[in-house]
Amino acid sequence: MAFSKDSSKLVYAARDSFLIVFDIERGFPIHTISLERWKNCCALYLDNQDAVVAAEYGYSNPCLIYKWQEGKESVDTLFSSAKSDVDRIVVCEERDEIWIYSPPVVELRRYSTSELIKKYDPYQWSYSRYVINNAVSINRQASIVAISHGNKIRLG
Repeated sequence: MAFSKDSSKLVYAARDSFLIVFDIERGFPIHTISLERWKNCCALYLDNQDAVVAAEYGYSNPCLIYKWQEGKESVDTLFSSAKSDVDRIVVCEERDEIWIYSPPVVELRRYSTSELIKKYDPYQWSYSRYVINNAVSINRQASIVAISHGNKIRLG
């Protein structure tokens, strides 16, 4: 689930591959967004213009990141994430950034073009043999990510 910045709308994943945009003030759904059949939404974000950014989980396939703007009939595919499951999407429109957290990897991309800027992957760090569990915190205002690894923190 994700709230709009002014908390007047809520978007949530419903059954049968649909996203519902709910108007909290009026108390009823105002839009239904259809995803590809047999796919599930695993992460949602509402940007400053109330565009819905959603990650669609495709089992063992790469995760697709979609964007839907009110008034459009269909969703636009922004890009495909290398991982099959996305836990969190964070957008900073002022910096034109979208952060995608697919445990344990964090990707930073341009929001407008989907161009990959940086990838933070604990599996690729020289002293990393494996990652069982790690925590991630993304601060969109400061454009920084903190990734735990063992008993240390890496900032990016």
